[in-house]
Amino acid sequence: MNPDPSEIFDTHLSYRICAALRNYAQHRELPLGGFSIGGNTNLGQDNTGTTIKLDTGFSVSPWLDVLKFKSSSQCKARLQRELDSLGYKRIDLTWLIRSFAGAMYERHAALRALLKPEVIAAREKIAAGYDLARCLVPECGGLPICDHHKDALWDNFFTAAPRPRTPSELS
Repeated sequence: MNPDPSEIFDTHLSYRICAALRNYAQHRELPLGGFSIGGNTNLGQDNTGTTIKLDTGFSVSPWLDVLKFKSSSQCKARLQRELDSLGYKRIDLTWLIRSFAGAMYERHAALRALLKPEVIAAREKIAAGYDLARCLVPECGGLPICDHHKDALWDNFFTAAPRPRTPSELS
């Protein structure tokens, strides 16, 4: 099962629009046509039953000017025809970006599923490498040791290194 990148492109309008929009934005500005501004107030009741305002929220949602976008050379003929068939004059960018993110998630999920056996095999090889190199001193029984103990263990068990010579012994 090899995930086909064109499958996501072909099945998600938002993916096709965002791919063309990326090219458009690189050569021009973003073809924003304006903003939709909304607001809401959440009401509740206090202990006496009086209606009170709990909070107020505002939203600003930019939208894509479809006519401006599809008239550019970055919007391929197939996408232009598709946008024409939808009849939209504008597209909410919040929806577009969320839908695009969902399409990207699908693509990455397929890649993760494809690569999972290789990742597991690599993890096992790395773990085996750590097990092999866990202890530089075989006599310590494979127990993990701190860096500051390695030299002392190595000196005591393998090199039978003499104590360091004093300056008077060196002269």
